[in-house]
Amino acid sequence: MRYIATIVLALLLVTAQSCWKLAVNGHTALFAGNVTLGKLVSFVFSPLTLLGMVLYVVATGLYMVLLSRYNFSFVQAMVIPLSLVFSVSIATIFFQDHLSIVNIIGMAVIVVGIILFTLR
Repeated sequence: MRYIATIVLALLLVTAQSCWKLAVNGHTALFAGNVTLGKLVSFVFSPLTLLGMVLYVVATGLYMVLLSRYNFSFVQAMVIPLSLVFSVSIATIFFQDHLSIVNIIGMAVIVVGIILFTLR
């Protein structure tokens, strides 16, 4: 159960951050220095920004539950690298980010590290 919960937590975090990336992309004028109260309110209350916030609150709740049940070292050692793997995967698939061979090797090393960490 703890492995599934850490995977879900990592997915929640990355999905929330992806929502914010999409929200930011939709409000480029706001982040180019052309700030008005109306644009700021529009951004903060946009569906993607709000969805990201809700997902982050849910993720924080799950994180607190995990911390109450498992060692901090286990939770962190699982969530951080899983979040990185999921982030890079989403960035490549949905945001057209490009990976070099060094990036791919690095991701493989992280995956191997996660597998080794879970062995008893």
